[in-house]
Amino acid sequence: MNVKKNFLVVLVNNSISELDWILPVVNSLSVDYNIFIYFKNPKIFSSLKNNEALSKLLNKTTKIYYIENFYDLFFYKVLKKIFHFVNLNIFPIDFFERKIHNLNRLKDLIKKKPT
Repeated sequence: MNVKKNFLVVLVNNSISELDWILPVVNSLSVDYNIFIYFKNPKIFSSLKNNEALSKLLNKTTKIYYIENFYDLFFYKVLKKIFHFVNLNIFPIDFFERKIHNLNRLKDLIKKKPT
């Protein structure tokens, strides 16, 4: 029987400590879900690779991940900072947040990764 599993997305925003405390729960959920880990920058991923125990647990849990590049959505990030700094309310900050964290973009990233 071929059962299609849903995806569980884990965003690692600042450091591997975020992943460290939630990984045991994610590991137990990996039976029912495909796990997709989204690293906000390459530094976080490299610090994960330097932590052998956490790296082994992550490899046991999932091999599907994405590392955000500095230039990914660079234009929107710069505009968001400029508008916030200058305090221009032409566009609400939420507008840029929706562009940067677009759900359709995330779905496309997941589709590109092998399951």
